[in-house]
Amino acid sequence: MKVSLSALILCFFASAASSVEVPTSAYADSSRTDADVSLSETDPWGFAYRSLRMPAVDSSRTADVRNLELVRDAARFELKEGRLFLLQSIPFQDDTVTTGAVFLGKGTFHFTPPTDIERQQLARFYKEETLSHDFRFLLLRFADSTSSELERMLTFDSGPVPHELEEAIHYAGLFFHSWSNDRFTYSLYRDLLNRTDDASFYAHIANKLNARDGVLPKPLIYTYDPGQVEEVALENRWGTTFRRQTVSRFNRSPRASGRIPEVKPGEKDEVRLRHYDIEAELSDAGELEATARVYFKVRLDTLRSLKFALQASDVHSVLGPKEEDVPFHKDGPYVSVFFGPPLVRDSSSTLSFRYDIQNLKRTVRAIEAQGKISELGTVSASGRNWYPVLGFRERTTFDLTFRVPV
Repeated sequence: MKVSLSALILCFFASAASSVEVPTSAYADSSRTDADVSLSETDPWGFAYRSLRMPAVDSSRTADVRNLELVRDAARFELKEGRLFLLQSIPFQDDTVTTGAVFLGKGTFHFTPPTDIERQQLARFYKEETLSHDFRFLLLRFADSTSSELERMLTFDSGPVPHELEEAIHYAGLFFHSWSNDRFTYSLYRDLLNRTDDASFYAHIANKLNARDGVLPKPLIYTYDPGQVEEVALENRWGTTFRRQTVSRFNRSPRASGRIPEVKPGEKDEVRLRHYDIEAELSDAGELEATARVYFKVRLDTLRSLKFALQASDVHSVLGPKEEDVPFHKDGPYVSVFFGPPLVRDSSSTLSFRYDIQNLKRTVRAIEAQGKISELGTVSASGRNWYPVLGFRERTTFDLTFRVPV
């Protein structure tokens, strides 16, 4: 049977929705445990991914800063006076890489969208079509040339790490790692694997370090992600949550100014999904056991990783086309898969996921009992990820064997 997979989702989640696993830790501890060492030996891919989440501050690499500027597309970061700390280098492949820095002092963030419509959008939030925002704290995460630029422009030595800086990093980590936002750890990993010059950049910009008088800081988040259709984004805090809302989003400057053609639909898709073959069984206790095989064709010159949305309680294995184990890392409701020898353009391949989802029925019944219709809608929408989902623009075909208790 071949129909739109979205039709299955609507029918299935009328009666069930998957549970959501929310990370309990916002950033990595600087200490290395025995478990960490074991993980690095048995699962180097997962160890590197976890290490990327938020390395600790490196007190041996700190520098005084005066009148330093960084420009990233539509953003200019003016670091007027203060102190900058690099984050600890992490092992990656056969090398070590520095993927972050924090600045404490006086600075100004300048931002001007390149198009009229995005300048008007900025004005809806801040009453101005160009933004100059003073800050005291800046967290940078990057897979681009930022590390080498900073090391070229500054003289680093050892120095103490202020306690208030550690608090600010912890708070910034809540935005970086909230499961609803968490795409950037994968973006860093992807670009480090690809060793590309056109790589990801993330900035958390705040004029307050922590809560004062019960009022939490409301930071700005600036991102450049070459894997997105619109690569440049400015976001801020949404309400009282640690989720981010979009203020402005647009193509990188050369494309926005017309020097590079607009992105065509599917141009940035890593693969073309061709088919799903899913076998799923729902138990009396409301637990789902499933195996989902994904068939796809590669669209990039080389493909070293893929990130799937899958709200599984546990992922037991990911297998390749010859039933070989494929390295993967589960991070909240996402599963990142890594290809040792990279796949090449126009090649076809498969991935087979074996996983469990617990308490499907209990999640929906609890919400229904409370009468939270809007929340039920939210859970139902996110529940489409009961199978491994890649992107949201493409339809595909499927074969489904679904067993339910009699």
